[in-house]
Amino acid sequence: MGHLGFQGFILGTVSTRSPLNDQNLAASVYRHQLARPDAQAVSFNGQSLSYGVLAERSARLAGCLAQNLESQAAVRVGILASRNAHACVAVLGACWGGATYVPISIRQPAERILSLLAQCELSAVITDDDGARLLTPALLEAFPQLIIHVGSHQFPKETNADTNTNTNTNRVIHLAALPSVCPTAPIPVAATHTAYIIFTSGTTGVPKGVMISAGSARHYIQHVTCWLGLEAEDRALETCELSFDFSVHNMFSTWEAGACLHILPANQVMNAVRYVQEAQLTVWNSVPSLAGMLRQVGALKPGSLASLRKTVFGGEPLTESLVRHWRDAAPNSEVANLYGPTEATVFCLAQNTQAPDSFSRDREIAAIGNPLPGIQASIVDPEGRFLAPSVTGELVIAGDQLAQRYLGESALTETRFPTLQGQRWYRTGDLAFQDP
Repeated sequence: MGHLGFQGFILGTVSTRSPLNDQNLAASVYRHQLARPDAQAVSFNGQSLSYGVLAERSARLAGCLAQNLESQAAVRVGILASRNAHACVAVLGACWGGATYVPISIRQPAERILSLLAQCELSAVITDDDGARLLTPALLEAFPQLIIHVGSHQFPKETNADTNTNTNTNRVIHLAALPSVCPTAPIPVAATHTAYIIFTSGTTGVPKGVMISAGSARHYIQHVTCWLGLEAEDRALETCELSFDFSVHNMFSTWEAGACLHILPANQVMNAVRYVQEAQLTVWNSVPSLAGMLRQVGALKPGSLASLRKTVFGGEPLTESLVRHWRDAAPNSEVANLYGPTEATVFCLAQNTQAPDSFSRDREIAAIGNPLPGIQASIVDPEGRFLAPSVTGELVIAGDQLAQRYLGESALTETRFPTLQGQRWYRTGDLAFQDP
């Protein structure tokens, strides 16, 4: 990447983490279902789930995992699902039961899925309808025995494991067939518990499984929800698959505020403006390139996104030109630019683009701003020596949101997470500088 300007570091911020027994990512949904069970939590394809219904289904799934995996201490649960309400239940159910969730993209080839399965040692896999349709005998052979299906339809018969080519005996449980439960509080997990494992895209090499702790994830969600000023009345847009860690932000910051997550189907992304208008959404979450495509097809007309009050862009460089067009289309919205690698728990630096000097002087690219609370950022040379302000070097990140490690990659973990001047840092590989 090119130069990414910083604006005024906030170094050494004191962490304000919750107690060790309050780190479960599902805790916010449980809290809101107690206080506001009828409030909308998820909306997809014209149907909504209240906090009460979402909590009940998630708790039912957690109970199913517990009942069928009694002898396993550390549980990793794969989720083979597209972005929809069922996927939300899958994520929350795994978290609710104290498991580590591992999203598996339905868009990747079978060979990639097989490689992921070999690395993860999963205890169970949760599928939705789209995920179940992908299952071949070879994939079922590599799956753990327990498969829980959360989709609306029956598990397809053609994927039945009882074939001559499959020696593994998979057991499929349909969540809809299980009796309803009265949700109890999610299982308490320590800050050191691994909340999720997300694999990098592999664009710079072999995909790596990034292990994020519950403490790091909860720290991020609490602080970014506050920083953005999200409210229970908000209606937030979801544009990401589970395998992209932007989804962690979209889901859990929305539920932390007690708001409703509106999931835009993957085949409807070019109708995003109309979707916002019809649902009167107040929070936009996406990569800048989606907004760029909407601009190219002429969808960003002045005032067309008037209902928005918050816009969150992240995952890609944000141009000054795009922000100008976005402000015309969404005149009532603040526009936030967030930066962060998967290894630092979604996003770790942020700024409001309305701030003075919020764009790099020479590139017309939004600066990546200030570290969020509990985060430190600095610039080093190739040998790991810290550089002075205005000198370009490699961006390094430290603080409460660093990943635990790479799955099965101890040598790589040591290289990418070095100790510099007595503190653990993550070397992002991105070039940056700290401006005045």
